[in-house]
Amino acid sequence: MADLILVNSKFTAATFAQTFRHLNARRIQPDVLYPAVSVEQFDGPCVYKLKFLSINRFERKKNIGLAI
Repeated sequence: MADLILVNSKFTAATFAQTFRHLNARRIQPDVLYPAVSVEQFDGPCVYKLKFLSINRFERKKNIGLAI
């Protein structure tokens, strides 16, 4: 059993609860940890190649093109 379960939004937490009903019944619920980006890393001249990582389902509604 995990010590901590984290999800990235309240929507995902609700989906988790619907998917894992047996955990939800035992009041085992994930905590929401919103993704954060340190914007300070983008100040000044670019001295390295920026890499983009998106971990999700590739669906049209996710609009991956907009993210890139």
